[in-house]
Order: sequence, then structure tokens, then C-alpha cells
Amino acid sequence: MSDDPTSKPGSSPESAPDGGKAPEAARSVEDLKAKLGLRTRKVEEAEAARPKAPTSADFSIGLGEKAAAAPSSAPASTAAAGSQAEYGEPLAPKTLENKHYVAIASLGALMLIIGIFFGGVLKGRALENSKTREAKHLIEYLTETPLQQTGKVATTIMAAYQAQVGEVARVVDVLGKASESKDVKVRLDAEKELAAFLKRAQDYRDQKPYFSLDQVYPGIVFNGELASQVVNYVEGVKNLYDETVLLALEADTLDRVTETEEKGVGATHVIYIPAAGADGTKKAMWVQAVDKENPRQGSDGVEYAVLPVGSDKAQVVAASALAEINIAPIAKEKSVVYKTAIYDRVRARLGQMKMVSETVNFDALKEKLQKYASRGSYITLF
Repeated sequence: MSDDPTSKPGSSPESAPDGGKAPEAARSVEDLKAKLGLRTRKVEEAEAARPKAPTSADFSIGLGEKAAAAPSSAPASTAAAGSQAEYGEPLAPKTLENKHYVAIASLGALMLIIGIFFGGVLKGRALENSKTREAKHLIEYLTETPLQQTGKVATTIMAAYQAQVGEVARVVDVLGKASESKDVKVRLDAEKELAAFLKRAQDYRDQKPYFSLDQVYPGIVFNGELASQVVNYVEGVKNLYDETVLLALEADTLDRVTETEEKGVGATHVIYIPAAGADGTKKAMWVQAVDKENPRQGSDGVEYAVLPVGSDKAQVVAASALAEINIAPIAKEKSVVYKTAIYDRVRARLGQMKMVSETVNFDALKEKLQKYASRGSYITLF
């Protein structure tokens, strides 16, 4: 009995000749062996007859026994690395480690801090140099700027201002002593001093001794600590000038008031004396204008057209009804009243001017400016 489970009862594979096997039975046996993992001679012969895949040895270019002896089982990467090491080819560079990145970042931050520090130092030095130049400009402008050309002796704004401050203080002192004195001569001398001061006020107005802020600070203000003091000084000089201008206007008015008294201009005036009324009285009228260039002949003789004061209509009157009177005594009386009022306003204005001049002190300001102007220059890149 055969061990082959595929055989039928009553038949034996040994008893049948090889050439007489059925094709179906042969295939069944081969399939069974394949399932059992058994390699048959036919399979081995088929594998031997199958062409092999090409290897690195097939592409050898005659490098000798070393190339042929290289184990075929070695990985491709190992072989490549070995060949690179053998022929001196460069290897891949190593990447930076984290500690290297930290060192580079720390160095960059340190350089940035150093740059900011030295940049601030150089900027501060440049600012100090600008303050020095600004102080020199202010001292030069405030002390050496000349007055505007007025046809008189050239002088500086500073000299004219200081002279005006001294004059204000002196005249105020003279008027103060005269008000306390009972001596008539002292009072008359004080009036003369005041009148002379008013004349000088007119000259001071024409000279225009004041500074311009546009020239004091032509650009950027660098020293903010002293800028407010400089501006206050410039404004104080201008305020004294404005007060003097008001006194000069009072002097102009005083000249017009005293014109009749001193120069004799307009000392006579024309009046119209009409015929007597029913009660026998005559009332004269002030005449504003007389048309002397166009006389006319009337029933009572020569007649003129006149315009009475306060009337808007002219009338023709006889020349015999017109008369000229000397009004100098009247003008003098009126001028005394007007002059008294003007001098009262001037005295009050002088007190205000003295207060303004006392608030301005250039010596203290100049001392502070000189501290900056006398410094040396700092070394800087700016």
C-alpha cells in the first residue's frame, strides 16, 4: 500500500511506467509538493536555467582583486562611504550645535547694546556743542545788534535800552522828590525834566530798539532751560519800547496843544456879529470858514460867504459884521488845562515803565549764557 494519499486503491505509482503517467496525476503530485514546501528537481533545474540579475561585479572595470573581493552583501551606503574615504572625496559638513547659536546671538545683543550706548553718548555730545554755539550766538546778537538806521549816531539796541532804563529811573526819582517838596523851583525843574524826557521818548520810538525772536532763535532751540529766560528778556525789552511809544504819543498831543502858545499859529479867529436884536443886544458867533477869495458887492458894501461853527449851511454877511479877535490868552488857558492832564497821564505811565524795566535783568542772563559759551567743543562724529 502506498503512502501517497493521491493514489487510488489498486494502483501503485511504482508499477506504472514513467512515460505512462497521466498528465493530471503528475500535476497533482507537483502541486502537493509545492504546498508541502518541497523543491523538486524540475524546479531547481528551472531556477538554474533562469538568468541572474546583474550585480556590481558584472560592471567591474578591472580594479583588481580588491574590487572583486568586496562583499556583495555590504549596504550601498557603506560601500559609497568607503569609496569616498578611499579616494579622498570631501565628506558632508557638520551642522552647528545649539550652543553655537546661543553664543552668536549673545554676541550680537552685546554689540547692539554697545552701539546704542555709544550712539547716545555721541548724540549727547553733539547736543552740548549745539548749546555752546547757541549761547555764543545769543550773546553776540543781544549785545552787538545795531539800531536801525535813523540818521543819528549809530548805537546798539542793548545800549539804547539800558540808557532808557536809566532815564526812566532818574526821571521817576526827580518827580517823586518834586511832589514832596514845597519849593516852586524844584517843581519847575521837575516839569522841565519831564518835558525833556518826552522829547527823548519820541526819539526812542523812532529808533525802534527791540529784538526780533526770529533772529534770536533762527532755527531749533537747543537749550530749553535758558530759552524761557531769553524770551522773557526779549519780551521785556519790547514791552519797554511799547510803553515808550505811548509816552511819545502823549508828547505828540502836547506839541499840538502848545503850538498856539509857543509858535503863535492860529492866534486870531474870525467872529460874526449880527445886528442887534429887539432888546438891543448883540450875540457874536464863531466862524469856522470865510470865503475871502470870492467877495461880492451887496447893498451894504462888500459881503462874504461864511460858515458859522456848528452849522452846515453857509450864509452871506457884510464884511462890516465880521471881526478878528486874538485868542492867544484863551488858547494859553486851555493849554494849561490840557498840559496838566497830559502830564498826569505821563507820570502814571512812568511808574508802569519803571516796573517793566525792573523785571528785566540781562546781567543774570548773560552770566548763565557765558557759562555755555565759554566751554570747549566735545569730540563727536556728528
